[in-house]
Amino acid sequence: MAIPTDRGIVVITDESDGSQTVAIGAGVDDDGAPIDVYAKHVRVPRLVIDPAVRLVDTGLTRHSTRIVEVFHDASTGSVHIRPTNATPSLA
Repeated sequence: MAIPTDRGIVVITDESDGSQTVAIGAGVDDDGAPIDVYAKHVRVPRLVIDPAVRLVDTGLTRHSTRIVEVFHDASTGSVHIRPTNATPSLA
């Protein structure tokens, strides 16, 4: 199983060649553009989005409403987006 590599608000952009760009950052602005991007997957041929991840369509992009986990599966070439798992308190 792949280990999640990034966590944040995800912004998905459909490209003209049929691929997608997935940006992971701190949030989105009023136009749906990513803010403070710290990771990006470009020319993603296959995107696997967990049904529990809620996306909002902003016209040119889609973005998550909550922080999600994003990882690349090298064996299939796909990028996976899934909800973060709540962890118990450390107290």
